[in-house]
Amino acid sequence: MPSPNVRIGLLIYFVLFLGACLLWRMMRVWKKTKINPLMLQSGLSKDTAHDYVTQHFKWLSLISALIFVYGAVDSRIYSWLIPIPYFLGPGFQYFGWAILGISFVICVVAQTQMGNSWRVGIDFKNRTELVHQGIFRASRNPIFMTMIGTLLGVFLLIPNAWTLVLLIQGYTIVQIQVRLEEQHLATLHGDHYRRYCSQVRRWF
Repeated sequence: MPSPNVRIGLLIYFVLFLGACLLWRMMRVWKKTKINPLMLQSGLSKDTAHDYVTQHFKWLSLISALIFVYGAVDSRIYSWLIPIPYFLGPGFQYFGWAILGISFVICVVAQTQMGNSWRVGIDFKNRTELVHQGIFRASRNPIFMTMIGTLLGVFLLIPNAWTLVLLIQGYTIVQIQVRLEEQHLATLHGDHYRRYCSQVRRWF
C-alpha cells in the first residue's frame, strides 16, 4: 500500500505535469500561431492508425488521472488494482521519484525547444519546422522518451497490475506513434529529415 506522501506526491506531480507539459504549452502555441496543437484526430479518416493510437492514449490518460485523484483521497483503490509487493521497497521508490523528476525536466526543455512546432499527435494540415537543435541533437524523440520514463516511475512508486499494464501499453503506443510521426516527417521534410535520422538516434 503506497504511503500518503507517495499518493499526494503523485497527485501533485500529475497536476504539475498536466499544467506545464500540456496546458501551458498548448496556450503558448495557440497564442503565437492560432493553431490548436492538440491533434487528436488525423482529419483523414476516423479509422487510421493515428486515430487508433490517440483513442487508446486518451482512455489510458483518463483512467490514470481518475486513479491518481481518487487514490490521493482513499488508498483502498490501490488494493483493488492487484499490488505487486516485490517493488514496494524504498529503493524502488527513490528510483521512481528520480525518474519522474528527470522526465519532467527533459519534457519541459524539449517542448520549449520545439517552440511552435510542438504538437500532440500529427498535424496533417499545417507545415511544422524540423527541430534538430538543443536536446534533439542527442535524441529524435526526447518527449516520447520522457513519457515512457514517467510510466516507469509511476509503476515503481505504485506497483500493481494496472500500472504494469499502463507501462506496457503506453510503451507500445509510443513505439507505434513514433513510427507514424517518422513517416509523416519523412514525407514533409524529405532528405533533410533522412539525413537527420542518419545522424541522431531514435531514442538516445
